[in-house]
Amino acid sequence: MAIAPVNKFINISVPVAPGAQKLYEVPTGTTSLLLYAQVANVAIGVTYPTVTFWQKRESRSTGNKRDIRVLKDVEIPPNDGVILVDGRMVLEKTPLVLDRIYIQGTQQNVGVITGVDYDEPTGIATVMCGGVHKLNTGDPVTMSGIYFTCGTKYTPGNATTYNPTTGLLVLDIGTHSLVTGQTIKIADNAMQFTCTQGSGTHAYPRSTDFSSGRSLVIQAVTATTVTVQVIQSPPSTNTTVHTFVQDSGVLDSVTGNNYSGITTNLFPDPQQSYTVDEIIDNVGTSKTFSAYLGSSKGNKHTYEPAQHRFVRARPEAVEVISSSGHSGLDNFTATTGTSYNPNTGVLSVTTTTAHQMSNGNRVKFALNSFTFECDNDNRATQHQYPRASDPANGKWLEVSNVQTNSFDVQVLDLVPSTNTSTHYWMSSTGSGITRQGTMFNVSGADYNPSTGEIVLTIGPNSLANGDTIQIYDNSLIFTCTMDNHYTEHPYPRPTDPASGAALSMAVAGTNSSIRVNVGKSYSGGYFAPVEMEFIASILENSNV
Repeated sequence: MAIAPVNKFINISVPVAPGAQKLYEVPTGTTSLLLYAQVANVAIGVTYPTVTFWQKRESRSTGNKRDIRVLKDVEIPPNDGVILVDGRMVLEKTPLVLDRIYIQGTQQNVGVITGVDYDEPTGIATVMCGGVHKLNTGDPVTMSGIYFTCGTKYTPGNATTYNPTTGLLVLDIGTHSLVTGQTIKIADNAMQFTCTQGSGTHAYPRSTDFSSGRSLVIQAVTATTVTVQVIQSPPSTNTTVHTFVQDSGVLDSVTGNNYSGITTNLFPDPQQSYTVDEIIDNVGTSKTFSAYLGSSKGNKHTYEPAQHRFVRARPEAVEVISSSGHSGLDNFTATTGTSYNPNTGVLSVTTTTAHQMSNGNRVKFALNSFTFECDNDNRATQHQYPRASDPANGKWLEVSNVQTNSFDVQVLDLVPSTNTSTHYWMSSTGSGITRQGTMFNVSGADYNPSTGEIVLTIGPNSLANGDTIQIYDNSLIFTCTMDNHYTEHPYPRPTDPASGAALSMAVAGTNSSIRVNVGKSYSGGYFAPVEMEFIASILENSNV
């Protein structure tokens, strides 16, 4: 009888791709020894890339992870290499811990991929880049974090039905192997319906519909149908009878979600390099190139922008800017009766109109919106407040002692003020006081990069369609497929279209969620010329 080997030597040899790259994970029933590891600079020309190499240890009981850096930002001179490990580095997989090793390089000419047209019979991919790629024909190139979908295509048949009260769409797709819990995608304008509310036929889904570009979970199946929920908050706004128009189903417009790339949904896996076959357009200004990725006959692959996964949100990430149930008195002007006590740090504000606030609400003062005189210089000069250096500048401050036309607010971090002489209010700029809107915590977020829409779970609310909200900068934390969900990214960044913007809600759901459009994303992977290559020898010891 055959006996399984106790020990096994393996070799890892891959290019260092852009982003954090997992090199190895200890298999089940094994303790591994990393005997040797190095990275070589193989760039064409003179470059000085750097590399960081680390071990990630996960506690299997809690899921907590920690990074143990072996080397950080080590520079590799031209035609040289750096030894990362020369000796035994123990890696474990036990009931308590799981070890992995990672690498990340920093190099020249890393670019973002915005589209990939993969031809399944030939294996040739046309790669669209977010900027000029600076590659030449014959250059070795590495790519990472490209997300593909692949799956069986179906055409909606005449037995398709829609219930506007429940929001359930039953798709007649013929014989299939899909099961509940899997997902499908329906192409825009995939089918036509009539309804008793109006005349003519109507294409569905429209680009503004909840189901547009979205992976829909299969609720029920028969031998020839699948049922999906296509309304975020049933019922539909039009609950009249909807009838499928005979033979209106668009060919191959429904995709069964068997997510898979040429090997997995994230390409490439395992990591490898490719050769640039052709430069599309002019060398030096081109944003497109082609390369042979390998054939996958009979299995069409479709590029998707990076898929995002919500991690967490900071408290009160969402502020209501305006709503149908709001008075609209968001800004106020201070007037006679306003005073400041420098010993307590309390600014007592009288407003020209009723502010409709309650104790615990918050306000913000515009820079230099108040003018005071004080006895410190016998009222010889006037001084604006808050100055850029003042503790209250740019902050939301909680109000107290609220009356119809007045409130108090603490404007100092430490009391008393450095100037405790009597202060005299003189004037205020118009609308220099802003009331903070209702705040919501976000417990979930689902972003669709193809449509630009994000669904935020905020808990029970009375918001309505057309209300506006603001998402505070860096308040939502996501991971994405561009680096296989390794690093966390805050959103919105100050450079994003949604930063500081009043976002109109497309849908306000009764299920504690709202939906706004924050802009489409086309990014979905990285490319770079091959500058670094990694090689390692590992001894795996079976402990079974």
